[in-house]
Amino acid sequence: MSIAVETLTGPRLIDALPDVARLRIAVFREWPYLYDGSVADERHYIEPFARRRDAVIVAAFDGGQLVGATTGAPLLGQHPEFVAPFAAHGGLDFIAFCAVVRAAGDPRRPEGARDLAPFWCKRDYAPVDGLVTSFDWREVGDGPEEVANRMQFWLRRL
Repeated sequence: MSIAVETLTGPRLIDALPDVARLRIAVFREWPYLYDGSVADERHYIEPFARRRDAVIVAAFDGGQLVGATTGAPLLGQHPEFVAPFAAHGGLDFIAFCAVVRAAGDPRRPEGARDLAPFWCKRDYAPVDGLVTSFDWREVGDGPEEVANRMQFWLRRL
Protein backbone atom coordinates (compact mmCIF):
# COMPACT_ATOMS: atom_id res chain seq x y z
CA MET A 1 0.00 0.00 0.00
CA SER A 2 1.39 3.38 -1.04
CA ILE A 3 -0.43 6.34 0.48
CA ALA A 4 -0.13 9.77 -1.12
CA VAL A 5 -1.27 12.81 0.88
CA GLU A 6 -2.38 15.88 -1.02
CA THR A 7 -3.79 19.28 -0.09
CA LEU A 8 -6.83 20.04 -2.23
CA THR A 9 -8.12 23.55 -2.85
CA GLY A 10 -10.13 25.29 -5.54
CA PRO A 11 -11.20 23.13 -8.50
CA ARG A 12 -9.35 20.05 -7.19
CA LEU A 13 -11.31 20.29 -3.94
CA ILE A 14 -14.61 20.63 -5.84
CA ASP A 15 -13.75 17.63 -8.03
CA ALA A 16 -13.07 15.50 -4.93
CA LEU A 17 -16.42 16.24 -3.24
CA PRO A 18 -18.30 13.14 -4.44
CA ASP A 19 -15.54 10.87 -3.09
CA VAL A 20 -15.20 12.90 0.12
CA ALA A 21 -18.98 12.69 0.68
CA ARG A 22 -18.92 8.89 0.19
CA LEU A 23 -15.97 8.51 2.57
CA ARG A 24 -17.56 10.73 5.23
CA ILE A 25 -20.81 8.74 5.07
CA ALA A 26 -18.89 5.48 5.48
CA VAL A 27 -16.84 6.79 8.42
CA PHE A 28 -19.67 8.61 10.21
CA ARG A 29 -22.00 5.61 9.90
CA GLU A 30 -19.68 3.70 12.25
CA TRP A 31 -19.16 4.09 15.99
CA PRO A 32 -19.23 6.57 17.63
CA TYR A 33 -21.18 8.78 15.20
CA LEU A 34 -23.79 6.25 13.99
CA TYR A 35 -24.91 8.79 11.37
CA ASP A 36 -27.61 7.38 9.10
CA GLY A 37 -27.28 9.85 6.27
CA SER A 38 -26.95 9.60 2.52
CA VAL A 39 -24.31 10.76 0.08
CA ALA A 40 -26.82 13.39 -1.06
CA ASP A 41 -27.21 14.62 2.56
CA GLU A 42 -23.45 14.86 2.93
CA ARG A 43 -23.01 16.66 -0.40
CA HIS A 44 -25.67 19.18 0.72
CA TYR A 45 -23.76 19.71 3.98
CA ILE A 46 -20.24 19.93 2.54
CA GLU A 47 -20.82 21.91 -0.69
CA PRO A 48 -21.25 25.33 1.02
CA PHE A 49 -17.98 24.67 2.86
CA ALA A 50 -16.25 23.75 -0.41
CA ARG A 51 -17.32 26.98 -2.10
CA ARG A 52 -15.31 29.02 0.38
CA ARG A 53 -12.06 30.21 -1.16
CA ASP A 54 -10.24 29.51 2.12
CA ALA A 55 -11.47 25.90 2.36
CA VAL A 56 -9.03 23.00 2.23
CA ILE A 57 -9.21 19.25 2.20
CA VAL A 58 -6.16 17.21 3.11
CA ALA A 59 -6.74 13.93 1.33
CA ALA A 60 -5.03 10.55 1.52
CA PHE A 61 -5.06 8.42 -1.64
CA ASP A 62 -4.13 4.80 -2.15
CA GLY A 63 -3.60 4.13 -5.83
CA GLY A 64 -5.78 7.08 -6.76
CA GLN A 65 -8.63 6.04 -4.44
CA LEU A 66 -9.56 8.39 -1.59
CA VAL A 67 -9.01 6.53 1.70
CA GLY A 68 -8.81 9.41 4.19
CA ALA A 69 -9.67 13.10 4.38
CA THR A 70 -9.96 16.01 6.74
CA THR A 71 -11.58 19.36 5.99
CA GLY A 72 -10.54 22.75 7.22
CA ALA A 73 -11.54 26.41 7.00
CA PRO A 74 -11.54 29.42 9.31
CA LEU A 75 -14.29 29.25 11.92
CA LEU A 76 -15.93 32.52 10.96
CA GLY A 77 -18.58 31.78 8.38
CA GLN A 78 -19.09 28.17 9.54
CA HIS A 79 -22.36 26.65 10.74
CA PRO A 80 -23.76 28.55 13.75
CA GLU A 81 -23.57 25.34 15.82
CA PHE A 82 -19.77 25.50 15.44
CA VAL A 83 -19.33 29.24 15.93
CA ALA A 84 -21.63 29.87 18.91
CA PRO A 85 -19.66 27.91 21.54
CA PHE A 86 -16.45 29.74 20.59
CA ALA A 87 -18.15 33.13 20.66
CA ALA A 88 -19.42 32.34 24.16
CA HIS A 89 -15.93 31.27 25.33
CA GLY A 90 -14.10 34.07 23.50
CA GLY A 91 -11.01 33.63 21.40
CA LEU A 92 -10.46 32.11 17.99
CA ASP A 93 -6.70 31.50 18.03
CA PHE A 94 -6.92 27.70 17.95
CA ILE A 95 -7.16 24.78 15.62
CA ALA A 96 -10.31 22.93 16.57
CA PHE A 97 -12.45 19.95 15.81
CA CYS A 98 -15.47 18.46 17.49
CA ALA A 99 -16.30 14.86 18.22
CA VAL A 100 -19.53 13.22 19.24
CA VAL A 101 -19.87 12.34 22.93
CA ARG A 102 -21.21 8.88 23.74
CA ALA A 103 -21.88 7.43 27.18
CA ALA A 104 -19.24 4.98 28.38
CA GLY A 105 -21.85 2.24 28.70
CA ASP A 106 -23.62 2.86 25.38
CA PRO A 107 -24.80 -0.62 24.32
CA ARG A 108 -24.13 0.21 20.65
CA ARG A 109 -20.39 0.47 21.25
CA PRO A 110 -18.73 -2.37 19.33
CA GLU A 111 -16.50 -4.76 21.21
CA GLY A 112 -12.90 -3.64 20.85
CA ALA A 113 -13.75 -0.05 19.86
CA ARG A 114 -10.86 2.21 20.81
CA ASP A 115 -11.12 5.56 22.51
CA LEU A 116 -9.55 8.15 20.18
CA ALA A 117 -8.70 10.60 22.99
CA PRO A 118 -5.12 9.28 23.41
CA PHE A 119 -4.52 9.75 19.65
CA TRP A 120 -5.77 13.34 19.77
CA CYS A 121 -3.86 14.13 22.99
CA LYS A 122 -0.60 12.95 21.39
CA ARG A 123 -1.18 15.63 18.77
CA ASP A 124 -1.55 18.32 21.45
CA TYR A 125 -5.33 18.61 21.28
CA ALA A 126 -7.34 18.81 24.48
CA PRO A 127 -11.07 18.88 25.20
CA VAL A 128 -12.28 22.14 26.73
CA ASP A 129 -14.82 21.90 29.54
CA GLY A 130 -18.06 23.57 28.53
CA LEU A 131 -17.03 24.08 24.90
CA VAL A 132 -19.76 21.91 23.39
CA THR A 133 -22.49 22.10 20.79
CA SER A 134 -25.23 19.88 19.50
CA PHE A 135 -26.02 18.59 16.02
CA ASP A 136 -29.09 16.67 14.98
CA TRP A 137 -28.88 13.65 12.68
CA ARG A 138 -30.58 10.34 11.99
CA GLU A 139 -28.84 7.51 13.80
CA VAL A 140 -28.36 3.98 12.54
CA GLY A 141 -31.30 1.83 13.63
CA ASP A 142 -33.37 4.71 15.07
CA GLY A 143 -35.78 5.36 12.21
CA PRO A 144 -36.31 8.54 10.21
CA GLU A 145 -36.28 11.06 13.08
CA GLU A 146 -33.18 13.09 13.83
CA VAL A 147 -31.84 13.09 17.38
CA ALA A 148 -29.65 15.64 19.14
CA ASN A 149 -26.01 14.61 19.51
CA ARG A 150 -23.68 16.36 21.94
CA MET A 151 -20.39 17.39 20.34
CA GLN A 152 -17.23 18.17 22.37
CA PHE A 153 -14.71 20.62 20.93
CA TRP A 154 -11.01 19.77 21.14
CA LEU A 155 -8.46 22.58 20.72
CA ARG A 156 -4.80 23.07 19.95
CA ARG A 157 -3.14 26.48 20.03
CA LEU A 158 -1.95 27.89 16.71
